[in-house]
Amino acid sequence: MQTNTVIFRDQPVLLRQISSPILVERNQIVVVIFERGALRIESAGRALTRGSLGDVVRFINVDSKKVVSGIVQSDGTISVGQP
Repeated sequence: MQTNTVIFRDQPVLLRQISSPILVERNQIVVVIFERGALRIESAGRALTRGSLGDVVRFINVDSKKVVSGIVQSDGTISVGQP
């Protein structure tokens, strides 16, 4: 977990003050993975939004310049095309 605000000593920590760690930052170059059966395609993308594990983030495909959405994975990659 990471903090969203300053947390003072001897004060309770409220749920709104913490969140899951950010794995993808805005403008970060990310690995985008499409998997279906035995087919696996990896590509590069530039994140348009930031996200934590399981968040849906928008990114622009570096090659096609198309804006797509995908799900942030634990290793910081973005998964697209899940059935």
